[in-house]
Amino acid sequence: GATDTRTVEVLRLFEESGVSAELQPVMLGAGGLQLDSSGLSVLDTGNLVGDDGTLGDARIVVEAVLPGVDSGLPVGLGITTGMSSPFPISAAYGGLVEEMSSGDPRAGVQELYLSVELRDASGNVAGARPKVSDTTGAVTVAPLDVATFTAGMPSASETSAEVALEVDDLFGGSLDGRGLYRVQMIERDSGGAAVRRWHIYRPDTIGSTNVRLQVPSLGLNGMSQPIVPFASGADVDISVSAWGWDALFQPNSSGTIAFAFTDLERLAEVFSHSPEDAGSFTWNY
Repeated sequence: GATDTRTVEVLRLFEESGVSAELQPVMLGAGGLQLDSSGLSVLDTGNLVGDDGTLGDARIVVEAVLPGVDSGLPVGLGITTGMSSPFPISAAYGGLVEEMSSGDPRAGVQELYLSVELRDASGNVAGARPKVSDTTGAVTVAPLDVATFTAGMPSASETSAEVALEVDDLFGGSLDGRGLYRVQMIERDSGGAAVRRWHIYRPDTIGSTNVRLQVPSLGLNGMSQPIVPFASGADVDISVSAWGWDALFQPNSSGTIAFAFTDLERLAEVFSHSPEDAGSFTWNY
């Protein structure tokens, strides 16, 4: 119960005049930046959790994209205020980051993003990640809702070697046709640990058509069993993720379409993930 009192001398505050530019914080949100979560229907905005699993708010991080780094590097933090959507956003990052920016794509910070992520107690994740350069003034950040399976979800004891899944269309407006979906299947052992994972990716379709994903069965091919991702009798969890950004699948200045899977974590401007066990079944084909 004892109290230890210490005196700490603060030599200089960030906002004091004379502090070098690289030590001064760069503030975001003064012009009316806000988070609008009203369009989320799958993610439970009334039951958000933080990184430690306790009651939480939006996770806001300023991320820098650097050459050779396969995801955004955190360089700043932010918070939301207010009691209801839309929530005002305040964020900041160090001035040193801007000093590291370079016009040479092989060096320095290539782009800054403001990552806004919401996570509910069920494991649903919805997020938006606009470029910092696009957050000046009265800007509303709207996270992408979580995709759901609208058809083809396997039965509790699936007996077919072919599974045709259908996922609802999340991308409209300027992002129509500029999204990518991933269905993940995880085989679990008797203790629930992941044994192997299997992924299938499909691009967003133009218009409001749902996306179809076929888990392939390649036929017998002289074998006693069809070729499917997992052995018969496997316990499988299934989930879906989605990413999108304006330049996805669009020709670059050279007229070619370039894509790398690391772009999903580096360039995505909206994203969402369902829980790993959004669906569960035993595959008894």
